[in-house]
Amino acid sequence: MQITNSKKTFNYLMLFFLIGNIAIGIIPGHGTWVYVNFTSNIIFFLLILSKIQLFSFTNIYFSKVLSLLFFYQIFILFHGFFIANDFSQWRYLIISYSPYILLCFFTVICTIDFAIFYFLKFVLIWILPSSFLFYLISLNLFENVSYINFLSPLYLFLFFFNYFQSKTKFLITIIVLFSVFTNFANRTHLLFIVLSIAFLVLQKTNSSFRLRKKLIKSFFILPLGFIFFNITIGFNIFTKLESLNPNEEIVLNSNDSRSGVYLDAFSSISNFKSFIFGNSPVAYYESYLAEADDVINGKYRLGASEVAFLNFIQFGGIIYFCIFTLLIIFIINRVIIHCNSILVLDLALFLSINWLFMFIEKPIEMNFYWITIFGLLGFLQNKSLLKMDNKQFLESFNSIIFN
Repeated sequence: MQITNSKKTFNYLMLFFLIGNIAIGIIPGHGTWVYVNFTSNIIFFLLILSKIQLFSFTNIYFSKVLSLLFFYQIFILFHGFFIANDFSQWRYLIISYSPYILLCFFTVICTIDFAIFYFLKFVLIWILPSSFLFYLISLNLFENVSYINFLSPLYLFLFFFNYFQSKTKFLITIIVLFSVFTNFANRTHLLFIVLSIAFLVLQKTNSSFRLRKKLIKSFFILPLGFIFFNITIGFNIFTKLESLNPNEEIVLNSNDSRSGVYLDAFSSISNFKSFIFGNSPVAYYESYLAEADDVINGKYRLGASEVAFLNFIQFGGIIYFCIFTLLIIFIINRVIIHCNSILVLDLALFLSINWLFMFIEKPIEMNFYWITIFGLLGFLQNKSLLKMDNKQFLESFNSIIFN
């Protein structure tokens, strides 16, 4: 796949994402015009790329699975067209779900050589500072969920913390500390920070390929194992964790808020057909999280639940989840077999950890968390990146990011 002026093209795309991020930060809530603006920028950019043969890779399997994901998402979109019958449903389908589909194109762009370094440089210079600024602005508007939109770029940078210059390390440290102390009740954010710090210690103390490969496989298998044990023997990891902390005065509480979300989602899948194909993104379902504003015509919550895994099941059924899982499996397996650098393995480990978090939170929507995930799918598909050793990786890292 040939892309002319790849660096310039990539930066244009990231600029459009930045515009959308700024718009969300300026306007309280997820206003309609924000998503229209966000989507129109992405579509405009896609027109620039009209000469690219999309979903055409050297690896046929990856090309076919990514194409299948894209076209199945189009099927989900059309399914929603037949179900939507009020303004709220149409708005959610067109403005909230549709932009997410376009992230498959971002995966295509991220297969170009050195895309990971272009991504990190642009995020470092523009997105991370602006995200932190709008995180500050949004603290009183979004309460403890604003980190999803604005602090997601931080997680990837924590994985490369040891290789940044001192001033960049200082900036990242300030953002981490501030995000923790202003958002201490958000357990998902804290858990990711703790895992990132543990990973940094691993980087400093252990350079084993074998250990990293085991960790990658473990983080991938862990959530699937918990689901299997819940189905077969009724083991619930969320209630188990809650029982470990009976004292409500402990600051970092472990109250179970996920079991109800899972129960709501699977209760909405009323038959075999909805389990296979889903209920669409615009199906109302009863939820204990539904607020008064969600109640319409005696029905309840609209759109995504709080958990990505459940979104896949609700929107497109088990088929949707299996297609996305195949992409993750292919990428992880490809990296484990072919990569020559521990740093590339670290990227796969980052992807694997995020896979785990998709069973806890991370709803499907257009934000920097999902931009990063779909970017990683492209980065780790690149042959040149997989062939790099540690020295070559760091040379490219320093020459592109800091020059």
